[in-house]
Amino acid sequence: MAFVSYGGSSGGVRAVEQLRLVAIELQLAPIRDEVNIAFAMRALDEHGVPTEAFHHKCLEAMLDELSWWTQTLKTGRGPTTPSRV
Repeated sequence: MAFVSYGGSSGGVRAVEQLRLVAIELQLAPIRDEVNIAFAMRALDEHGVPTEAFHHKCLEAMLDELSWWTQTLKTGRGPTTPSRV
């Protein structure tokens, strides 16, 4: 599970911290990398695309990590995984 947040000066960081705990309880796998956009109205262009290179780097890192975890968990949760009762 990956997070993209926006908000005031912290860019939604506190909300993501809380959502990570919920994700873990739902047996999801939240990844470390995330994208936090402070003051979205200033940080995004008219199409909603981040204007700063920093956000593009964070997004690329997050998607790379998400892709790796997706493949790893798909393999790990294959037919040999015991079912839970």
